[in-house]
Amino acid sequence: SALSFLFGCLHHRACDGKTAVSRDARNDRRRNEAGRPSLGGAFTQDLLASATMSFLEKQDLIRQANKMLSDSEGPFSLLLLVKGVVQGVGFRPFVYRIAKERSLTGEVSNNAHGVEIRISGGKSDILSFLGKLQASAPPLSVLRENHLEKISHVPSTSFKIKDSERR
Repeated sequence: SALSFLFGCLHHRACDGKTAVSRDARNDRRRNEAGRPSLGGAFTQDLLASATMSFLEKQDLIRQANKMLSDSEGPFSLLLLVKGVVQGVGFRPFVYRIAKERSLTGEVSNNAHGVEIRISGGKSDILSFLGKLQASAPPLSVLRENHLEKISHVPSTSFKIKDSERR
């Protein structure tokens, strides 16, 4: 199917975007002619855009955080808002795991706009967290947009997953 082909491409990074999109378009036509629903091209293009994000684009978030955290001594607290396909794909448990691995404190939650992450800890741990977040996000997630800001340090002893906001 087009979806398994796409995930194979994303996993192995062995295809170019044109091949995946054209194969997906053919499969969409077949599915539509047979009267069954299809995922559509926009979902495919989002996945491919995420899979082909350049190394420099991935480093922007880390560079931005490094500048924010360079003016004083820690511990530091940041608020990260992530938009894209980040709900229902295991993103919050992934964030929790990598925060705990780095002894960071704070919380992660879903809201109507995406995922909100509040992290506190040392500079190197936060930068490591952000690098891992971008490099190893769950396979079904697509990180389209993010907003990072430094916030007042909120003392906490753990990292937790908050319940999702009701829509």
